[in-house]
Amino acid sequence: YVAVVYFLREAAANKRPPRRTVVAVETARIKKADLGDRVVFTGSIWAEERYDAAPMISGIIRQINFNVGDVVTRGDVLAVLDDDEHILQVERSEASLLVAKANANDAKSQLEITRRDYERALNLRRENVISAQEFDRTDATFKAQEAKYETALAQVSLAEAELKTAKVFLSYT
Repeated sequence: YVAVVYFLREAAANKRPPRRTVVAVETARIKKADLGDRVVFTGSIWAEERYDAAPMISGIIRQINFNVGDVVTRGDVLAVLDDDEHILQVERSEASLLVAKANANDAKSQLEITRRDYERALNLRRENVISAQEFDRTDATFKAQEAKYETALAQVSLAEAELKTAKVFLSYT
């Protein structure tokens, strides 16, 4: 209907007789509907928050637990590194700690022996049974053994710290 009116108006405007043209028209019932606009844009999308993840230590990745874009929460293990070398380091540190403890026990035993010798020498010196030179030698031996024992205890502390460090590095894998 609209097309026919248009052609008649056009013919009247041109003051010519209307041409008879057949136009295909489709009719439909009127209905209420939403009209949606569709617009295409180009550009980049950036996340509201972004975090870069980096390992505490270098190593070969053995397993990745998430894909790009997955949601993760604090404490989730993102990837697992090869830990063979770090396991061996923990085992070496445990062995070093055992050796240090054995050396400390030996130094403690030697210290007890030299302490008894020193106490005997001290009693003998008070009674003037041994010379001052012999007492000085016993005193020096006792003090040297005390220093060895303290050194052995320090080595135990060092070995314990190395073991803790090795365990921390292992946990980073």
